[in-house]
Amino acid sequence: MNAQSLVAQRKLSTTIWTQSWPLLIATAATTLIATVDVQSAGYLGVSAQAAVGLSEQILFVFNIFVISMGVGTSAIVARSWGGNERDAASQCAAQSLSFSIMLGITLALLLVLCAEWLVPLFTRDASVAVQSKSYLKIYALYMVPFSALTISNATFRGIGLPKLAAVTVVLELIINIIGDYASVGGFWLVPKFGIQGIAGASIVGAGAAATLAALLLGRNFDRSTFRMLPVSMREIRRIAHIGWPAAVHGIHFACSMFAIFVILRQLDRPTAALATCTIAMRINGLLFVPIMALQLAVGSIVGQCLGAREFERAYRAGWNTAQVAAIVAMAIAFCEFAFAQQIAHVFTSDADTLAFCVNFLHIDALVRPFMAAGQILQGCLQGAGDTRGPMLILWFTNWVVRISLAWLMCLVMHAGPMGAWLSMAASAAIASAMIAARFAAKGWMNQKV
Repeated sequence: MNAQSLVAQRKLSTTIWTQSWPLLIATAATTLIATVDVQSAGYLGVSAQAAVGLSEQILFVFNIFVISMGVGTSAIVARSWGGNERDAASQCAAQSLSFSIMLGITLALLLVLCAEWLVPLFTRDASVAVQSKSYLKIYALYMVPFSALTISNATFRGIGLPKLAAVTVVLELIINIIGDYASVGGFWLVPKFGIQGIAGASIVGAGAAATLAALLLGRNFDRSTFRMLPVSMREIRRIAHIGWPAAVHGIHFACSMFAIFVILRQLDRPTAALATCTIAMRINGLLFVPIMALQLAVGSIVGQCLGAREFERAYRAGWNTAQVAAIVAMAIAFCEFAFAQQIAHVFTSDADTLAFCVNFLHIDALVRPFMAAGQILQGCLQGAGDTRGPMLILWFTNWVVRISLAWLMCLVMHAGPMGAWLSMAASAAIASAMIAARFAAKGWMNQKV
């Protein structure tokens, strides 16, 4: 069944389910990769764990540029595929893949050059700084396969074949898990590489997954590889026009998290606070896996619906999926609150870090349903190509609400890390309300891509 019949003939609930369950697997695998990195680093000590978290937060800033290309690619491919314009979808995918690989190489070189002066900005702990620099200089190579994999999987979502994205990411997860634990503890022919081994495992896993994704992309798009060169700046500008607001949002989100790191480093127990923030983000990512899968699925469905001129169907898809996400999030939030101690203990045995983690999980559980609904509706706006509005909303809530509240509560009111957790929860809830209002206004239906 092609994309046109997908949006026009299937029941909406069936469409959402068939598009979301493979993405649930893919999102879970992606989140587990980052989680295993942090968890395996815990065997090397709390400093190594903080170093991995800090390093991956820095890497996220560089990843943002590639992810934004994926947002633009998915929106255009979905719109073209829904409108039965196969040739245009193939052209967009091939050009985006070509440009993203060149972008990945450039970002990898830049990351190696910047590692020495970036890391000391965010930690006073000498051990954390040394390990972070070592980790980043190797991990920089990850940018190249990550770029190819991101664009390939964005294309698979856009054409309604999320199962292919799931296959590639599961392969990456398997290789990453084996590599992480083998290199940290030493196994058979693999010596103990320590934190450098964690970085190396990520590179190998992403490389294998990107290779498989390229082969699958070639099978589903005839002659698509022949369209990668020469690079068409017109096509790249079209993709970037949609993607750049997502990049800006990603950058200011990452910078706002860096600001949280800077605030936390000034508290009485900075290493425990930094490690907690690292662990909390990984736990939060794991608990948000079902919501992220629904977000990616509904974004592609909305794009295909708009391409097929099914405007009301796109609108109903957004609200229906948001309701499902909120209900799922309520169940997750209950478990998060009730089993906070047990969840945190999986990642750390340090007393201070454990206490901080439990506090974070209790606060986070209270706003999780609101965040889930907002996340879904943000995905709908991105699928429609409306990325500027969410960018402005999230800029306001991240900087005006989150950072100002964290500074006030942590450094003025001396609330400790609890102040940072409360500021993060408040900003997320306000952002969700503003995103919902924008979606309800329906202006995104007229967005051109």
